[in-house]
Amino acid sequence: MQARVISIALCMSLSLMVACASKAGEAQALATKTTTTDSLEEVHVGQLHWLDLHDDMKIPFFAKGGSLAIVHGLPFDSTYHGEYIVRFDLPKGYKVPPHWHPMAENVTVLEGEYLLGNGATYDLTKTTAYKRGDYGHTPACAPQYGTTTVRTVIEVHGEAPFAFHNLETNDPRDALSQCSRRQ
Repeated sequence: MQARVISIALCMSLSLMVACASKAGEAQALATKTTTTDSLEEVHVGQLHWLDLHDDMKIPFFAKGGSLAIVHGLPFDSTYHGEYIVRFDLPKGYKVPPHWHPMAENVTVLEGEYLLGNGATYDLTKTTAYKRGDYGHTPACAPQYGTTTVRTVIEVHGEAPFAFHNLETNDPRDALSQCSRRQ
């Protein structure tokens, strides 16, 4: 089956959903090319299209150096309501600030070690270490943060849209009080 062209209205931001990419060429560039035979969708590691979280994805609260690849679905399209899978490739010492998501998320560590903390305040003494093969589930609206001890690749999956709300901003749209539990 032919690879299909995917149009994405990229929406990730410090506030509600994002810095939107509207040009078809930019949106198409986000998609990982997949191979589909019958009902099986295949993605091989060499096919992943990695984007810098800060520069390419335009998510200011992510530091430079972290990357994201869309494995399946349209996670950042606010009109898409279906499954998504994304991978994050994070260098040693990469800090993910306190944030929340409007939908539940599932995280599996594929490589390295990820320290995950629950709460609205960044505190490394209150984190749990997740190593290769470990899995965690975070409910919708649950505040969380993290860091890496070595280069780490995590896979996140759930129901789209996938949005970030940074708790380190003074933007009232990112406040936990704005969350209505969806999952």
